[in-house]
Amino acid sequence: MRISSVLAALLVSACASTVDGAMPIRGDAYYTMPSEGFSSRLSITDDSLDGYRLVTSRGVRAQYVDLFGVDSDVFFRAFVWNGGDHTVQVYFSTEASDWLFPTSLNFGSPLRSVKVDSVASDVSCRSGGCEHYESVIAELSTGDVRAMLDLATPELFEVRLKTRSGVNVDRTLRKDELRAVLQAAGLAENY
Repeated sequence: MRISSVLAALLVSACASTVDGAMPIRGDAYYTMPSEGFSSRLSITDDSLDGYRLVTSRGVRAQYVDLFGVDSDVFFRAFVWNGGDHTVQVYFSTEASDWLFPTSLNFGSPLRSVKVDSVASDVSCRSGGCEHYESVIAELSTGDVRAMLDLATPELFEVRLKTRSGVNVDRTLRKDELRAVLQAAGLAENY
């Protein structure tokens, strides 16, 4: 039953904009934005029919294209059900010229690895070739969230989306983005 709620929320969050309708942050501005800037850019959805609240940082920053030509978006989400249960996730979507087949999200020292679950995939072909779209979530345990917040680096940390194709996707995230999602979801005291 919860899986259907999460999948339904994917559709809701795919169309949601930030609270203030702000444009995604581009380039280095993501790394230098004041920490309080994240909270005003979150998307918050209270769904009384499914009984949960969804807080997501989708759209906080612009998608990024790496040296391998992989276009990606990575953000945090928190679901809080009316009964108090909750989950915190990293959502990773990719667009590449071939299938990546993501398997896990790695971060931290000592290394932590979280299995990812596929939530969407699609392919679009034209005369110039095909684009392969894959979206996965990594559901974080309490220990995973604490590890991200406790990493030795002051405010930035690296995550790597490991794939079966061998083309791994590395991204840098800010702890302030995660803290803002936890705060808006009412979960900050849990971590």
